[in-house]
Amino acid sequence: YCLALRLCGERGPARFAALLAACSFGLVLYAHMGNLDVPHCFWFVLSLYFFLGVLQRGRLFDYVAFGLSAGCAIGTKEGIIGAYVLTCAAIYAAHLRRELRASGSTGLRDLLAASLDRRLLALVGSMLIVYAVSINPFNWSGFLEHWKLWLPSQPRMAGFQERFFEGYLDLFRRIALDLRYAMGWPALALCVAGLFYAPWRRRWSAVLLLPALSYVLFSIVPAKYAPMRFVLPLVPILAVFGGVLASRMIRVRPAARLLTVPLLAFVFGHAFLHSLNGDLILVNDSRYLAEEWLRDNVESPARIGTFSTAQYLPRLAWLGHRVERIPEEEIGAPALRERSPDYLVLSSLYYPRFGGERRDWIEGLIAGDEGYREAWRGRGHSPLERWMGHRYALADVNPELIILERSGHE
Repeated sequence: YCLALRLCGERGPARFAALLAACSFGLVLYAHMGNLDVPHCFWFVLSLYFFLGVLQRGRLFDYVAFGLSAGCAIGTKEGIIGAYVLTCAAIYAAHLRRELRASGSTGLRDLLAASLDRRLLALVGSMLIVYAVSINPFNWSGFLEHWKLWLPSQPRMAGFQERFFEGYLDLFRRIALDLRYAMGWPALALCVAGLFYAPWRRRWSAVLLLPALSYVLFSIVPAKYAPMRFVLPLVPILAVFGGVLASRMIRVRPAARLLTVPLLAFVFGHAFLHSLNGDLILVNDSRYLAEEWLRDNVESPARIGTFSTAQYLPRLAWLGHRVERIPEEEIGAPALRERSPDYLVLSSLYYPRFGGERRDWIEGLIAGDEGYREAWRGRGHSPLERWMGHRYALADVNPELIILERSGHE
C-alpha cells in the first residue's frame, strides 16, 4: 500500500495493489512456512519504499532508511542481493545528477566530493552494519561457507541446476509459470497489462521496474533455478502496477464500467479463491491425515522406518513412535532387513528422486516384494480443488504418503 502510494500519490492504486498482494497465493502459502521468503520480501519492499524516497527527495533519512532495510533484506536471505545492483546504481546516478547540478560543475573534484557525500556513506554504512550484525562475520570460516551455498559451482546449486535447468528460455518460461501459480493467471494478466499502462500514464513509475529487472538478471539468472519462492520478490512489484491499472478501470465512463467492474471482480475473486484453495489444502495436508490414521490404527511406541527427511513426513516422534531413518546411501534390502521396522512411511516428495536400482527396489517394496503390505495411502484435498486445481500447492506441500506395514505384524 505504502509503496504504491509513494509511487503514484493516489490511494486508489495503493488499495488495489495491497489487495492484489494480500490475495497472492505465493505470499499466502509461504507466510505459513517456517522459512525466510516472506520476511525477506517484507524488508525488500520496505527498502523500495525508501528507494523511491531517495530518488524523489534525497533526504538523509531516506538514504539511511534504505540502507537499514536493504541490510535487513540481505541479512535475512542473501539471494535478494541481486535486486540491489541496478537499484543502488540508480541511487548513485540520481545522487550525482542532483549534486552536480546543485554545484554547477562537473569536474573530477566535484564528482569525488559527491561520491563521498555523507548521505551515500550513511547508506553504505547502515547497510553493512545491519548485515554484519545479522550474520556474525566474526565467524569468518562459517561466513564463507554460508556464502558458498549460493555459488553455482557448489554441489547444492549444481544439483538444482542439473535437475531443473534446461536453458535460459526454459528458465524464463518457469519464471512466468511460477508467477502464474503465485498470483493466479487473471491477476498476473492484470499486472502485466499494468506494466505497460503505468509507465505510459506516468513515466516516473517505470523506475520500479529496475529492482525487478535487477533481481531477475543478477539473482535468478546466475542461479539457473527458479522455484516459486524465488519469484516472490517480484509479486509486490507486479501488484503495484496491477493496482494502477485496476484503479483506472473503475474510473472509466459508466458504460465502460459495465465491463471493467465485473472483470475486476473476476480477477480479485479468482485470486482470493486461489489463495483460499491453497489454505484449505494446507489444512488438509496429507501429513495430518497420516497422523490421524496412525493415531487410530498404530499403538505407540512402534518402530517406524523411513528414507526421507522429517520435513516430508508426518510428525512421527511427536506421536510417540521410534523413528528409524535409513540413510540414503544404505537404502536397500540389507539395511531394511537389519532394522526390520514395524512400519515404513514413504513420501512422494522424496523417494521419487532416486534412480536406477534403488528406484526399482523401492517400487518393488511398495508392491510387496520385501514382506511389507500397503496399509494406507493418501493425499489431502480441498473443496475448491475441482475448480481451482491442486497443482499450485504441491511444492513441499501435501505429498502423497504411503504407509507400509510389515506382514505378520500385529
